[in-house]
Amino acid sequence: MRRNPLWLLPAAAAVAAALLVPALVYGGINLQYLSVYGDYWHNYDFRTTTPAVAAADWPVTMVWGCNANVTRVDNYLKAIGYPDSGGAMYAHVYESLYGREWWDSDGGRQNTCYCVWNSAQSAYDGYKRHTRLYGYSGAYLYNTTWGYYVIATTHYDINHAGCDRKKCQGGSVAGTERFGWSESVENTIRSRASSDYTVRDPDYNAQNYGYFDMGANYHQSDGRTAYVCMSP
Repeated sequence: MRRNPLWLLPAAAAVAAALLVPALVYGGINLQYLSVYGDYWHNYDFRTTTPAVAAADWPVTMVWGCNANVTRVDNYLKAIGYPDSGGAMYAHVYESLYGREWWDSDGGRQNTCYCVWNSAQSAYDGYKRHTRLYGYSGAYLYNTTWGYYVIATTHYDINHAGCDRKKCQGGSVAGTERFGWSESVENTIRSRASSDYTVRDPDYNAQNYGYFDMGANYHQSDGRTAYVCMSP
């Protein structure tokens, strides 16, 4: 993985506010195999090629459409500050254009590691935003509503390997790995994408609403995807 110099977030309070838990919560993963304009896909990606709640990783929170494909979105993300790759997970899709089921695997894109002050522990935590992109055969999905498109999951990696307190401040304070806050990462990516493309948010109802703890993971999703139209 390529390493880049750290930068300290000048408004750590803004990040903390973005991670606040809404009052309305739902305490479980609502795994669905969705019928999406003729296609089918699960509304979460998975740690293994097993479409089960126990294997679910992160909710699908974004759709990149209008002549999108995995390579095009991947290159765009690199161009806007997501140079690093991450660990791969799996998505389960059925592409109506080809009439075939597919398990796609993708490591996705991560932004450069940065540090956020944790006042409760008087230490800097290492943060990365991480998004994974999925299509049929690693390329794209297609329907007449969205055209060529890919689905994406989003989440934060906090104090994960290579971007932890050791990276931020020499490892003088132990840091616990945490993951999640998918909606916050989606909001950051789609806000940046709105500078270049037409964005609708909220858009498709992916039925993966929920704000709840899962041990070291925090599930955060408003249940609806953001849609980025990459025309032309």
